[in-house]
Amino acid sequence: MIPTTVSDELKQAWLKLLDDTTEVFWLTAHYENKSHLVLKETGIGGRTECLASVADATEVIFGGFRVTAVDEGGATTQHISPDGGEASGYRVKHVMFQYNAPGAPVMSKARASSDRGLVQEALPSSHCQFQIEELKDLSEDEIIRKLSSVGARPSYYDFDNHFARGRLALSAAEASGHDINHVTPRGKKPSDEEPALLPDDAEPPSAVDEAAPATEAPAEEAPTEAAPAEASPTEAAPAEAAPAEAAPAEEAPAATEKAPAEEAPAAEAARTEEAIPGPPVDASPATVSTAAVAKVKKASPESHAILLFTSVPASTVIEGHQTFIRQTFNGRKIPFKELDGMDMSKKEERNKLFGISGLRGAYPQVFVNLDGEITFIGDFDQINELNDCDELPKDILDANPGIPTLSKTFAMFLVDE
Repeated sequence: MIPTTVSDELKQAWLKLLDDTTEVFWLTAHYENKSHLVLKETGIGGRTECLASVADATEVIFGGFRVTAVDEGGATTQHISPDGGEASGYRVKHVMFQYNAPGAPVMSKARASSDRGLVQEALPSSHCQFQIEELKDLSEDEIIRKLSSVGARPSYYDFDNHFARGRLALSAAEASGHDINHVTPRGKKPSDEEPALLPDDAEPPSAVDEAAPATEAPAEEAPTEAAPAEASPTEAAPAEAAPAEAAPAEEAPAATEKAPAEEAPAAEAARTEEAIPGPPVDASPATVSTAAVAKVKKASPESHAILLFTSVPASTVIEGHQTFIRQTFNGRKIPFKELDGMDMSKKEERNKLFGISGLRGAYPQVFVNLDGEITFIGDFDQINELNDCDELPKDILDANPGIPTLSKTFAMFLVDE
C-alpha cells in the first residue's frame, strides 16, 4: 500500500483553524489519487455549516471545526459579546472528525482507519476526535460530553462561534457601510440596558431628527403611533418610558393577546411600538403554540406566517437558517410572507416585529398573523426544535400532548375545516 501523504495546503489551513484571529472556522479534507489527503473546503461558521458542506458526500471525509466555550463573567480571554455588549470570557475548542460517508469505497474506509494516527500528527492540537458513520453521531450533546471530560465545563457552548464571527463581521460591516445582524446565542437574551443597534438605526436620535426630519413624516400619519418609536434602540430616556408606566410590567406579553374586533389597526400598532423599549417577551414555543391553536381552528385566507429575514446576512450560517425555514414552510404548505429587515421601506414593520419578539437585530425570526394579530413564534433554534419534535414517535406525542411541535403551532393552517 502506498503511504498516505498530507498536503501542505491542508496543514496550513489547519494552523489557521487553530488561530482564532483568522477566518478559517472549519475545514474538510478528502483523498486525492487514493493516497494524498488534500484540503477540500474551508468556511466561516461552525459545526452546522461544516456538516452541511458534506451532507451529500460519498467518500471518506476528514474535518475539523471550532467550538466557543463561553464563560459568563469568567476570567479567560475577554471579548464583547454580539448580543448587547456584555463582556464574557471564552475559550476556543477544536473538534476533529473522520466521516465514513454512505457509499464511500471500502478500501478508502480501511485506509482512513489506518491513517488516523498520521492525520492527528499532521493536524495536531484538537481537543476531541470522532469517527462517525452518520452525521447525526456528531451531535452537540456528544461533543459537549467529550469536551467536558477534558476540561472545565463553561456556561454554555457556542457551536456556530457567534462571538468570534461577530468580531470579524463588524470589520466587514464597517467597510461595506452596514452594521452586522446580530444573532442571540442560545440561552441568552438581549440586554435591556444595552440594546443592540439595528442595522440602519445607528445614528443618535438627535441626528435623525435634525438631519432628516422628512423620514419621520410617515409616523405622524397614525395619530396613536408615537414618532419617537422610530428612534434608535438606544433611546431609553425616562420621558419615553412614561407611557409604559401606565401599564404594569407584566402586560408586555399583551402583544400576543387577541385584540377586540372593534380595535383600530393603528391602536394595535401603537401598542406594539410601545413594547420596543421594554423587556423581551418571554414566550416559549409551547406557550405560543397552545394559545394560537386555542384561538383559531381554521385560519382565515388573510392569515399567514411572517418570516423576518435579512437580505444582507452576516454569515452563510444565517443564510442557511433562512433557507431551512423557507423550505420547511414551503414543504408543509404553511402560507407565509417574507419581510426583509434591511428594506428601508419596511422599517416600521420590522421595528414592530422586533418590539413583539424582544430580539433586536436577530435573524431569522418567525411570527404568525391571525386576522391582524401578530404573535412571535420563535427564532431559528426554536423553530428547529419544534420541527424536531414533530419527528418524535407517535406514542410519545400521544402520551405527552403538551409537547409543542411545528404542526401544532401552525395547526390553523393545516386543518381542512
